[in-house]
Amino acid sequence: MPTPTIRRHPGSSFELISLHSAHRFPRHSHDQYGVGLLFKGAQRSFSGRGMIDAQAGDVIMVNPGEMHDGQPLHCEMRSWQMLYFSAQQLAIAADAANLSPFGQTLLPPASQDPQLAGCIVRLIALLQASDTTALAQDEAEDRVHGSGVNADRW
Repeated sequence: MPTPTIRRHPGSSFELISLHSAHRFPRHSHDQYGVGLLFKGAQRSFSGRGMIDAQAGDVIMVNPGEMHDGQPLHCEMRSWQMLYFSAQQLAIAADAANLSPFGQTLLPPASQDPQLAGCIVRLIALLQASDTTALAQDEAEDRVHGSGVNADRW
């Protein structure tokens, strides 16, 4: 299995994982929400909604406890970065964005939403920058959380 790059920024509610791999991941689940971007290549994965193909530029997502796997399409290497955060953090961000109360938010396994992709790219850049201010991080996190809970967009 490839060794992921894991980054936890002080004061951030996100864990950022970066991978570049042709590895086939067996079915597994996570305790947190995962939202990320496939930067290079393509992959096929099983999700709670069936088989999903994602291409470079697609947003990829997973819900807490959702069984999923992943394999490269066309035997290619693929690169992606995932942000993992708790359901509690999502609820806090939804409340801060004045979104209506909700239960377990179900994220779709993949999206071709350029606005959401742009928010994710900006948040990843902020988390990777060593001179990021807490205010800039909070604003970017609110944008991603706010975009992620609006299931009508997918």
